[in-house]
Amino acid sequence: MREEDLLLIRSCFALSPNINADELRLVDELIEEIVDLNDQLDRATAANRHYLFHFFNGSVEKMAETFKYMKSEQ
Repeated sequence: MREEDLLLIRSCFALSPNINADELRLVDELIEEIVDLNDQLDRATAANRHYLFHFFNGSVEKMAETFKYMKSEQ
C-alpha cells in the first residue's frame, strides 16, 4: 500500500465525527507499522533478487554473502 493511500485513510479517520483521540492515535500507530513492514518487504525483495542473480550466475560465495545479509535484516 502506498504512503499516499495510508495518509488518505488517516485523513478520513481524522474527519470522522465518531473517532476519539485514542482511536486516532491507534490508526497512526497502525499506519506507521504498515509503512515499516512495506520497507522491510522492499529490502527483502531486493536482497532476494540479488540472491537469485548470484544463484543463476553460479556464484556460491556471493550467494552466501547475500544470505547472511538477508538473515541480518530479519
